[in-house]
Amino acid sequence: MKIKPSQIINLALLLKNLFWGIVVTVICFQLLKIIPKELILIHVVYYLPFIVWLIIVKNIGWGFLKIYCTSYEISETQLIITSGVFNRKTEIIEIFRIKDISIDEPFIYRLFQKGNIIVLSSDASTPKLLLQCLQGFKQISVDLSASVDLQRKQKGVREFD
Repeated sequence: MKIKPSQIINLALLLKNLFWGIVVTVICFQLLKIIPKELILIHVVYYLPFIVWLIIVKNIGWGFLKIYCTSYEISETQLIITSGVFNRKTEIIEIFRIKDISIDEPFIYRLFQKGNIIVLSSDASTPKLLLQCLQGFKQISVDLSASVDLQRKQKGVREFD
């Protein structure tokens, strides 16, 4: 089963960037009223809101693109995490190596019925893994837990700390 995180993750980034964009724009337009037209500074104040909004659009776009290029795949034997826009990184965790699964529900995610799954494993490269902002996170965690138990029984593996 292939799962994609929700773009709700970027809500804080969006609101923060919009707030600062509006603040800078208002300040610049107020300065344009105050500064005499003959000063060379007027050009800087005139173009500053455009530059700020270009940076804001870049930040928001990059944030959305990073989440869009992230996916989680749960198979019968592996949990596969793929991320990256230009340089792709794929992390593969064997299901039987998972020690613990917990659920985190931040307030803003609960408003949209989404949540995080935190996976603790004995995998050397990824001992803690966060599956962010998932729809149906409770059912996914139950399915993942069932897969862990099934794989451990099939392989005859027991987890020791």
